[in-house]
Parts: sequence; C-alpha cells; structure tokens
Amino acid sequence: MKYYLLLVFCVCLSDCKYIAMNGGDTLTTGEKIRTLRKAAGLTQKELGEKLGVSASMIGQYETDIRNPKFETLEKIASALNVYVT
Repeated sequence: MKYYLLLVFCVCLSDCKYIAMNGGDTLTTGEKIRTLRKAAGLTQKELGEKLGVSASMIGQYETDIRNPKFETLEKIASALNVYVT
C-alpha cells in the first residue's frame, strides 16, 4: 500500500479505496501523520522505534505540540512507506 503525503494534502491508494485528504481539508500535519500511522497499523511506540524517538515525541507531532522538521517528515514518510513533496 502506498500513500502520498503532501504539505497540503495526502491520498491513500489501495485497491481503488481512498483515504482522501485533499486541498479542501483542514487537517493539520499532525492529524495526517496520525491517520497514516494508524492506516499502516503502527502504534506511536512502534513508529517512534523506527525513527529512534520516543512514543511521546510522536504524540507531540500528532497533536501539533511540536512541528517536525522537513528531514524528520522524510523519516516519518519513509517509515510509513509514503512520500513527502
């Protein structure tokens, strides 16, 4: 399953099923990360382990307490098998 994570939208494609987060949505980056993490079947702890950060840090990203740097977004995308553009 491949996802495309964009700064303004992301789309999840799987057998013609879509989790669409298009330009008209109001999802934050954190909400998009959470949605994609859950779609990948990972816990915050599991994603954190893939990135070498704590589950708490992932939680802070997902609740928009902290904003990941672009380099961190690339690592998150890689762990979730998505692209950042």
